[in-house]
Amino acid sequence: MARSIVVSLSIDSTFLKIIDNFIKEMGYTSRSELFRDAIRRLIEEHRLISTSQKILASIIVIYRSGEQSPENRLAKVRHQFSDIVISNLHVHVDERYCSEFVLAKGRSKRINELVVAIRGIKGIESINYAFVPL
Repeated sequence: MARSIVVSLSIDSTFLKIIDNFIKEMGYTSRSELFRDAIRRLIEEHRLISTSQKILASIIVIYRSGEQSPENRLAKVRHQFSDIVISNLHVHVDERYCSEFVLAKGRSKRINELVVAIRGIKGIESINYAFVPL
């Protein structure tokens, strides 16, 4: 096994408390284990995106409902990416929020273009996604 090297990281005390609680809740044995896991996941995601591998992606988008809703702009993006979008579901989360679940299948670079396009829509409050290699 390779020798571990200590890397210093500055985090404010409030965030450190959140991290320590997360470590306890999720069963990590140390901060180092959590950070290694998070970095591995981030690097794997980047590796997957930067290749031309075929993947399945689930994309969850949250936005406020109402007149200024980005729903129409999101529909336009879905249509621009109709070559990879295989399904979508619109859900009214509550009286203030809506969610779109988009399922896409294709080459990772094209999927990443879809995520970037959705992220660029004004009014999107949150976007989360998962990529699975096929």
